[in-house]
Amino acid sequence: SKRPDEGVDVPGRKRRRSRERDRGGEDSIISRQMKKMRTIKVRELSDELTKKKNRGRRDIMDNTVHWAEKAVTDMTERDWRIFKEDFMIV
Repeated sequence: SKRPDEGVDVPGRKRRRSRERDRGGEDSIISRQMKKMRTIKVRELSDELTKKKNRGRRDIMDNTVHWAEKAVTDMTERDWRIFKEDFMIV
């Protein structure tokens, strides 16, 4: 009896056999290694971006002074807004 994949479709049969061979052969090992390398690289890039973001936030936080500690002449528009919110001034 014939197997279902042994019909007239010779090119399709060759593609299927090739895929089956690739799944179990060296190609699968190589593809797994490449995937692992890509994953490591993505993690490294993600960590680097996170560090850059945190560095920027830390710089901002270090340079900010609470509005209550500023002189009236040094207060920004944002400081005044926060002041109004804190004391529920409309």
